[in-house]
Amino acid sequence: MRPPKNTIYRVKNTDNKITQLRKKAHLTQEALAHQIGMAVSTVRRWEQGQCEPTMQVWQMKAFCEAVHVKFEHLPPLLARL
Repeated sequence: MRPPKNTIYRVKNTDNKITQLRKKAHLTQEALAHQIGMAVSTVRRWEQGQCEPTMQVWQMKAFCEAVHVKFEHLPPLLARL
């Protein structure tokens, strides 16, 4: 059964800061997940806004290295997600 023609669908904005940084670094979700020691599904959930990023310090440093952002600049970037 089809929905009525006037049905409104909301598209979630998935172009958040993590997505932007990952794409700017020319990384796939899989490559980023591997570099920071996380599951690909975790990176996907971050990018879809289903959960907030939580990382250990070494993972944050690996994330910064992967996306070419200084560690000191990471918290403000993620705070604006």
